[in-house]
Amino acid sequence: MMKHVDLEGSHMSGVNLRVATLRNSNLQNCDLRGAILAGADLENCDLSGCDLQEANLRGANLEGAAFAKMLNALHMSQTLKS
Repeated sequence: MMKHVDLEGSHMSGVNLRVATLRNSNLQNCDLRGAILAGADLENCDLSGCDLQEANLRGANLEGAAFAKMLNALHMSQTLKS
């Protein structure tokens, strides 16, 4: 379980963070292309400027998460991947 982690600018393309707890973390400007975030707890995370292309967010808790200045538009189909 990780809370209040500063991962700003990290390159995490394809990383598997399934069911990870990252509440209140700073993920600004991260490369999360193809990342598996299914079921992850991203409550109150700052995802501003992230590249979430092809990321799997199915079942992720995104309550209070910030998505300003996204590099790619986040489409609902991305959250429905199994």
